[in-house]
Amino acid sequence: MRSSKAFSKVLLASGMVAGALLGLGGCGPDYALYKVTISSTTTPRNNIEECRMTITDEKNVVVLDHYLLPTRYGAPDSAGNQTLDQGCAGGLTKASIGTLSYSSSRTSGTLTFQVDALDNTGKAVQTGKKDANPAPYPPEVPVAVVIQ
Repeated sequence: MRSSKAFSKVLLASGMVAGALLGLGGCGPDYALYKVTISSTTTPRNNIEECRMTITDEKNVVVLDHYLLPTRYGAPDSAGNQTLDQGCAGGLTKASIGTLSYSSSRTSGTLTFQVDALDNTGKAVQTGKKDANPAPYPPEVPVAVVIQ
């Protein structure tokens, strides 16, 4: 009985060490974290209904397809009109559209971030593209996508 308790403790300790090593491996230099900032330099922006992001790797394989950028509404202005803090929506789209984070394996190589601003028919009225090379985390890899 005594030997089975000792064996159980050794097994438990081994499992904890193995789990910790696996956890550390997932957060190491094999991953890159991209901080993507999206903005628009072109007016008018009142015809933009939504913005979608597509990410492709260096082999031109799509890794994220037409991700709808989320909208976040702010407090109404002094006249009671709806305001937009982040995202694309009708006549509310601002020059600074927002920021998001994306992580990827560094083995995916250079990533291309493309943002398309679409009107109410689904036609792209503005588009922007930016390539980014992976780097070990930390720090985040800054990516500035400007749609025009």
